Amino acid sequence: MKKLLYLSLSLPFFAIAELKFEAQLLHKDNIESLAVGDVDMDGDLDVVAGERYYLNPDWMPIKFGSIEPFGKDYMKDNGDYLYDVDGDGDLDVIAGQFTLSVVLWFENPGKEGLLTKDLWLKHELAETGYKHNEIIFFRDMDGDSIPE
Repeated sequence: MKKLLYLSLSLPFFAIAELKFEAQLLHKDNIESLAVGDVDMDGDLDVVAGERYYLNPDWMPIKFGSIEPFGKDYMKDNGDYLYDVDGDGDLDVIAGQFTLSVVLWFENPGKEGLLTKDLWLKHELAETGYKHNEIIFFRDMDGDSIPE
């Protein structure tokens, strides 16, 4: 009896359904990063990449900020993160910049503001002192559960 019970409980772990994915081009751009999170607070995952966000399920590109080009075919964007910087309950965008010494954050205007499709308010989050910030990390460094 124990063997039969064990077998019946473990069966779902071996019967894994085949996963199917469909590729979808969101936008052709010269950026090096993206972030995934619920930007519009509707319960599903959206995508932020460079100076645009893409709301699930239609994925239309909506410009939220302006990132300066570096040369004719490269954007200065290196590292996008979603985090509620201002504590208002929605996800803001933190963006590293390759040839600039600043880390920026773009303030999510909230559900109503997203409908206007206006550019988000841009803030300087940190001055790194370096002109080549290839990548940024957003982690809890001091154990207080708040990323630095």
